[in-house]
Amino acid sequence: MSFSGHVPRGPVFALIVGAWIACVFSSVRTSALQTQPGSVPTQAPVSARATLDKYCVTCHNQKLRTAGLALDTLDLTNPGANPEVWEKVIAKLQQGSMPPAGRPRPDAATYHAVAASLEDDVDREDRRGPSPQPR
Repeated sequence: MSFSGHVPRGPVFALIVGAWIACVFSSVRTSALQTQPGSVPTQAPVSARATLDKYCVTCHNQKLRTAGLALDTLDLTNPGANPEVWEKVIAKLQQGSMPPAGRPRPDAATYHAVAASLEDDVDREDRRGPSPQPR
């Protein structure tokens, strides 16, 4: 039996890939993703109502009704009552087209968080289906 100096590639390749995966996963920082018990989040959750009041209601209110829209009177706790309006608001937030240029605007994270929150609420109401009509 002679040794030709040839090492099978399969086990060596598996060893190299395994070592590479171990290095990658050992270098991933998970502490930023995990909340320790008793710790306080660095940023409070974005309130859709507070954001709309701060950036949107100054123009889209019952008095001015800019573009025929009054957000100050719409109930955020019942998005199913006006899903078509909320869908338009969500689209404007996702596009970043409102407030118009020159007006104070939220940061990108706030745009995303409020749009996602509103979208979740509208979708949840849509999944529930129509409420039974009173007789």
